[in-house]
Amino acid sequence: MYVCNAFSLNMLPVGFTSELHELVVGPVSEVVARELLANVDGGWTSAIGHKDTAAVVSGLLGQEIKENRLNVKLSDSRDSLLVAQYNGPRLPEGSTTLPAGAEIQFYWIYVL
Repeated sequence: MYVCNAFSLNMLPVGFTSELHELVVGPVSEVVARELLANVDGGWTSAIGHKDTAAVVSGLLGQEIKENRLNVKLSDSRDSLLVAQYNGPRLPEGSTTLPAGAEIQFYWIYVL
């Protein structure tokens, strides 16, 4: 599983456009997001590319999620993403908590 702050069609498996696949996208609560990270087989990899976003998500999920600029490519073997979608004003430099009026919605995404 990858932990990231965005989803892009570029993350889909090579050949995804030449066959029919199902992409499952669903919102999950903070509690479920924590459980997904704690119980994923094989661990997880951070793909959050900004230090401040990683710090805020770390605080929400109760474990360290490091900044890691990584190009993610899902495989057909049910790789998954936990996306922490930030909505709000630009994060002030050095943020470790959400500013007023901001929120993070978690989504779990995987390819069938």
